[in-house]
Amino acid sequence: MLFGFNEKDAGQVENSLLNLLSSLAQLLNDQNLHTRLGRVLRHDSDAAQLRVVFTEAMEKAIHISQQVRGREVLHDACSRVLSSLLNLLPTVDLIKSAEILLDNPNDEVRRTALKSVEVKVQSIRQGNDVSTKAVLAFLSQIGTIIQHSPDVALKHTAVACIDQISERFGKKDPSAIAAAAQIVSGVQSLGSSDDRLRIISLLCLASTVDVIQDEFIPLLPAVLPKAFTYLSQSLDSQEPKNNLHNAVYALLCSIVERLPFMFSGQYLDNALELSHRSAVADLDPDVDESRSQFYQLAAKQIDAKECFSAIERSWTGAVEMGYEVSFHACSFASVQSPNIRLGDSRVSEDTQPSN
Repeated sequence: MLFGFNEKDAGQVENSLLNLLSSLAQLLNDQNLHTRLGRVLRHDSDAAQLRVVFTEAMEKAIHISQQVRGREVLHDACSRVLSSLLNLLPTVDLIKSAEILLDNPNDEVRRTALKSVEVKVQSIRQGNDVSTKAVLAFLSQIGTIIQHSPDVALKHTAVACIDQISERFGKKDPSAIAAAAQIVSGVQSLGSSDDRLRIISLLCLASTVDVIQDEFIPLLPAVLPKAFTYLSQSLDSQEPKNNLHNAVYALLCSIVERLPFMFSGQYLDNALELSHRSAVADLDPDVDESRSQFYQLAAKQIDAKECFSAIERSWTGAVEMGYEVSFHACSFASVQSPNIRLGDSRVSEDTQPSN
């Protein structure tokens, strides 16, 4: 008997529980069930009773999850059940449930809740004002998680959720996105010592620049020095840090594209100096692509006088690093002024390779 747990030994009980949880998760993912329950929750008089059933089911899933903590396979199965329960709900109901679950002391439960919101945001149609308003209002609670949770994995999921909301619906409420960006740019996220959290924070901030544009300006004095530090660390590290390197360039490209008038002087000098170092670093080919994209955008977006002044200030260092670096510097200059050619005597004979 499947439910005769009293007659089973510990191993059989665990296998039976795993089968039950896996079957339940599969059943809850049925698309027809999603459609029917969505209709009931929106229009039926039984919606209130159904919400009670959902709450009880989630409480039981959480309870089992806490009991089997430490047994990875069962714990993962519980997480799948909880995630499937949340994914059944329409957006507004999902947000309400997620708000409750974020008060749960179990970080795995809170990660599941945030991940469910992130996935749901991807499927919300543009023009669905009720759902859009609900997810944008949820940003403040996500920010609280980032500020107060010590769990790095939970904060990573929270930042990824903000990133998704910002990309899809940020322009509906730029002030909410600006408030979220301020939190992401802080010590608990971008300032973390964990590279994965740094990377997702940089990518999230790159998205928010596109959304809030001028409202990002007050964050630049805090964000850009950290970004330059991380780019330098990615180049100095004995272990490859290509993802960190490319995430920094993603942010720099967004800032240069949207706020070129702010990217001058010391900011541009630092970016060029680090780009020269990147050109001679032993990194993957996609790193060259991210750096080249920055060169292209900077040359097109930033005032020509600023660009040539920065090139002049960094030229000696570029030549000292070798032909390859000075070649990249010339490429940058040639985008600003197409009349300059890489072999032109006006560039410098020092850029030519020695025999």
